[in-house]
Amino acid sequence: MEAQDTTPTKQVTVEVPEARLAEFYAFYGRFLAGERRGRRMGPPHRGHRCHAPGEREAETGTPAGPVTEV
Repeated sequence: MEAQDTTPTKQVTVEVPEARLAEFYAFYGRFLAGERRGRRMGPPHRGHRCHAPGEREAETGTPAGPVTEV
């Protein structure tokens, strides 16, 4: 005998522009599959501070690594 899922459910309707319907179905499929993609989980990043060239070395005593683009 299979255990029944007792999680309450609610039917939801959303409007999706027809031109983006395929994109929505792809997103929804990933959501149902539990795939993580895009934003990372966790608290938002706060307090980011851009360092002037050489400033990080002065603070930490170690040279900064090479600059890479994201």
